Amino acid sequence: MFGFSFINCHNYSDLRCDACDDLPVLELTPNQLSSPPTAIFIRHFHDKIHLHLRRLAEKSLTQSITEQSSSIQRSFVRHFSQLLELPEWPIHSATFDFGIERAIEAPQHQSALIKFFKQLAPPIIKSPFPILLPVRIPLQLNVSGAEYRQFLNNLVINNIAFSIDIHPHELAGKEFSPEKLLRLLRFDIDLIRFIYEPEVGNHLVPKAVIPWLNYLNEIAYHGDIIFCPAGGDAELFEQEYHNSGKLSQQFAPSRLE
Repeated sequence: MFGFSFINCHNYSDLRCDACDDLPVLELTPNQLSSPPTAIFIRHFHDKIHLHLRRLAEKSLTQSITEQSSSIQRSFVRHFSQLLELPEWPIHSATFDFGIERAIEAPQHQSALIKFFKQLAPPIIKSPFPILLPVRIPLQLNVSGAEYRQFLNNLVINNIAFSIDIHPHELAGKEFSPEKLLRLLRFDIDLIRFIYEPEVGNHLVPKAVIPWLNYLNEIAYHGDIIFCPAGGDAELFEQEYHNSGKLSQQFAPSRLE
């Protein structure tokens, strides 16, 4: 299903969401779960709603966790299972950014991060929803899809998958192939996000999205697809939410290709 991310909304509690479009998939932060707009969405969509969580832990901590003191690492491990205890919400995934692309480039750092992940394995395996690791497209640094896939294999932990964070405007006007960029990751994709910057005039249009949707249709991807503005106030997010609802209606299978 198609959905919308509010995680970068500067004043989420000010949203006026009394007229919801048919976008029952939402990406939120833990703090936004307790805000009035979330209650409105849940009342509107009832049991159809899918919630994806981001920022259960700040990436400034998670990306440097192997460089932190032993006491900070132990504290994170102790509290990690509590972060995942959200039984009253219809959570479909939670994403944590451990900066795995940097670990892939540095074997010593990668070894330390994998060792740390092993300590998180029990709550990850028991979690009722998958834990996702973000993969930025276009790929950053000198990391390939094969290396992301190998990192996941090296973890040997069930219930972990990838959130694919596509920045379509960085590929505008360039030759690229969604198949080449995603082929090696395709069996471990649990969430697709299209990130764009409406504040500077970059809006999602069918031309930017359809090549990706065509490939996802080819590989029979059945997960959620989220439109994610990079920032803005409540008024901008209200507008983008409604625009995304209209955009998603253009993506019926018969209209692709």
